[in-house]
Order: sequence, then structure tokens, then C-alpha cells
Amino acid sequence: MLDHEANRVPAGSPHKAISQMWSLNEDKTLKAKLSKPAAEREAMILDSLNRINIKNLTIPTGSGGASSPTINKPTLLLEALASVTWERIKYSVEYHVSQGEETITDINLLEIAMSGVKEIDLWKCPKRDESRTGIDWEWLIGSPKRGWLRYAVQAKKLDPVSMRYGELGHRVGPKGKSERQIDILKRHAQRREAIPLYCLYNHVLEPDYKPYWHCSLDVDVPQLGCSVAPLRVVEEALVKKGRASKRTFRHIHSNPYTLPWRCLVRCGHVLKLYTRGDEFDDDGFGKVRVHRSLPRDISNLFQRDDISEARYDLQAEFIPKRIMVINIGDEEPREVRSEDNIEDDRLPEIRKF
Repeated sequence: MLDHEANRVPAGSPHKAISQMWSLNEDKTLKAKLSKPAAEREAMILDSLNRINIKNLTIPTGSGGASSPTINKPTLLLEALASVTWERIKYSVEYHVSQGEETITDINLLEIAMSGVKEIDLWKCPKRDESRTGIDWEWLIGSPKRGWLRYAVQAKKLDPVSMRYGELGHRVGPKGKSERQIDILKRHAQRREAIPLYCLYNHVLEPDYKPYWHCSLDVDVPQLGCSVAPLRVVEEALVKKGRASKRTFRHIHSNPYTLPWRCLVRCGHVLKLYTRGDEFDDDGFGKVRVHRSLPRDISNLFQRDDISEARYDLQAEFIPKRIMVINIGDEEPREVRSEDNIEDDRLPEIRKF
């Protein structure tokens, strides 16, 4: 049995309510639930998959009670979803209800849409164009003043038993003409001047999580529920197969550029990218282009009265299944540590299992 107490988030952490959910692995009521027939277990887990009530999300206040720019609503939302994803994968194993990355991605998309966070805009590929989809997401993160970083994103889920990403080398297309998904992602990113990323959905039990935590903020283990890794990290992991395979949580998360996804909207070392010029090479992300205004092919989508009918660039070889635009504002966030006096009402209400 792993010592969960040794890895638990500090008591003063902004995520202490979420970390309490994480400790439910020891909850005696879980054993009673697992003893029920399979059909009843599945109904229970589907009924109790945590709902996030983020409609009334509030910006935190510091110890002085004044409004603070420390954390924006998109950050809170991504943090909550990462924690919930961490829990969802754990319980999918214990209840024998498997969920793939497509299901998790759509659940997260729905939660984002339902959150009412006005700083986030969403687009989903209309049904008539679904046959042309080639990547899972595009994310546009920034602000009119900062500029925008464009990310081309492929989602993959960790097998929590083997601790491997079995689908990293997935191929698409007809037999004899198929190509690796990672090559499609790279080509799409190059043509759209985007940063290619993998969004990884995880739950693992480790005696020590520090080797896999590269965020500048305090270790908050459930934030690894949704992490991002640059394409070059995944490329390196695909070189070897079999027993020598590097397609594991440990290998990919040992890389210092694999981060919780909230780092894209919050952490200083990512936000500094907006200040380094229009085009440059970054050690982690590779070639980076800062778009000084929202790219026209994206802004055109959101100018339609009926966004459900808005169509992606018809000249594109592939189109993303979903697009998310996050306005992170222009204020520089202060890094919050667990010892800071932050009011708990800044957390979304998450229903416990």
C-alpha cells in the first residue's frame, strides 16, 4: 500500500477540497459499492461521475480581502478538470467502466461549455465536416495585448494499469496508405503556425511524484490528471518499442517540458513566451510563433451568428474536432504557494463520489 499521506497536498493548498476526494481510495464505502453486480456498479459510476458546478466561480481574495488578479477563471476551470480527470480514471478501473480519451475529452468540453466562463470560447466541428478531422483540438491562448499562442493538440489517455500510453503510435487512414497520427499533428501545426502538443489524461500511484512535477508551483498531484507534452517529447518516446519502450508515464513526465495543462494559462515561464518576439525557437516547444492578433481563420469562426454552422478553413488538409480560445487577460499572476491565505470560495463546488 502506498503512503498517500506522504504525497497529499498540503493542508493550506488551494486544492485541499479536491485532495480530500483523492483520498477516497481508502473509503470503506467503496468496498461495499464494488461488491455489487456489474450492471449496478456501472449504473452507479455513470450516475456519480462528478459534476462540476462552476457557474458561480469567483475570483479569489487575498488575506486583506481585496480583489486579487492572482488566479483567473480559466485557470480555476482547468485545475478543477484536471483533478476530476485524475479521479475519473482511477474510478474507471475500480468500477470496471473503461473510458477512452475521446470520452474524457468530450466530457471536459461539455464541462467547459457549461461553466459559463466568459473568457473561453468553444467551437466543435459540424457533423458534415467530421470526415475531415485529423487532430483533437486547437487551443488559442493569450489576449489582444499579449498576442496569441496557437496549439495543435492530440489527446491520449494513460493505461493506469500498465502505466503506458498504448496509442501514441496510432496510425490513421486506409490500409497501405495509413500514416502516423503524430506526423499529421506535426504537419497541421507547421501549416497553422501552431505549437504541437499532446494532452495526456492520467492517474498513477507513485511513492514519490516529485520527479514528474515540473511546474514552478507547489506539488499538487491531481493536477497531473491533465498534462501537456511537446510533440518532440512524444517523438523521442516513440523511437523504441517492446520492453525498451519509452511510452510510459514515468519517461514522458520525467521530461521537464511535460507540465500540468494549467501551466499554459498561469505559469510564468510559459507566459514569458509572449514577450520573446514574433518568431523564435524554444528549447521545449520548438518553433514558436506569437500571433499578434487572433488568426483570421479562427476569428472568422466566432463571428458567425450560429457558431454550430461555422466551418473551418475548407482548404485545410485536416481540421480539428474542437477549438478552444482562452483569453487569459494582461495582468501578470503572482505564484501562489500553499502557505498563502486564500479563501476557499475560489474553488468550484465539486460533488464527492
